[in-house]
Amino acid sequence: MKFPDSYFLTLKKINWLAQAVQAEIQRFQPDLLLVLAHGGFAPLWALHALWEGTKAENIPPVVITNLGREKLVRYEYHREGIGMSFMPIFEPFDFLDAFERGYFLAWLEHQTDWRSALRQQIETGFTGSRQPDRILVMDDTVNKRYTALIALGLLLAEFPQTETHMIAGDLPDWRPDLAAPWLVAHSARRSHPPENDFMNSVFHLAPGASDIDPASLQWEPLNAGSLAMREYGKFLPVETWRELPIWLKAQITRFVQDSANQLEEPLTANEVLAKKKNIHRPILESDELLIRQRWLSGGLTPQDVSDGLDLSIDNAVRLRKNWPIVKE
Repeated sequence: MKFPDSYFLTLKKINWLAQAVQAEIQRFQPDLLLVLAHGGFAPLWALHALWEGTKAENIPPVVITNLGREKLVRYEYHREGIGMSFMPIFEPFDFLDAFERGYFLAWLEHQTDWRSALRQQIETGFTGSRQPDRILVMDDTVNKRYTALIALGLLLAEFPQTETHMIAGDLPDWRPDLAAPWLVAHSARRSHPPENDFMNSVFHLAPGASDIDPASLQWEPLNAGSLAMREYGKFLPVETWRELPIWLKAQITRFVQDSANQLEEPLTANEVLAKKKNIHRPILESDELLIRQRWLSGGLTPQDVSDGLDLSIDNAVRLRKNWPIVKE
């Protein structure tokens, strides 16, 4: 196989992210590691390789939840329903500003199905007699904090007493970057599929997991009947596609272990966190949290809402009167 430069750079970034998460685990001592599927599988594979190679102790329980960019679809319908007119120019979706992000956090408070599902996943993964005091969230990329707002916002709503940290990488394209040699070796483009459709197949199949329902926090290991497989089996046989995540995991594991073996002594947590580039620590900003609290407590006037969400006064009054709107 021929391996392009982007392949090796992506492996390095995945390794850096796993090292940063391992260092944060040593420093923060979380009761639980919450991994956001499906992008979080790559750093999780790398983290498992690090743990195995370093014989790490005090490894927290790992919970994988299906919280990604697709969860914003529900909110997009909501914002259309309340009369928001803001339309981003370069993105299919974006928040207006900090006011809307704060409103979004308040809206998450009332997504009771997501809150219940997340609580069930965490309680299943965390076997202690109490709720976790500290949760560390891991994702592959920060991506305008979309997944950070969703994950941290739901954790704040459901576990308000839990201290939550998050670490994310800069890996929006790890799937096509790492899959490129495998795709060439398997002549995956022989049917000349449309580029967008083909890259969507790689994006959805590379992690080896699939949505059960895009609106749900549940997921399942990739199988012949998976939602993701139904559309993309036309490009390659199902059994061939199922080899891709196995191959990717093996490449990541080998790279991480080889890199660890080249170190004379493991780096300390502070050394890792100081050295690693492309590592982000998304948080909920204070102005967003203030708007969230003011909305939930009824402390915003119709004029505040009109100005903040770019609504007419009538729509702002209607929204405040009918809150919460749970079903869109």
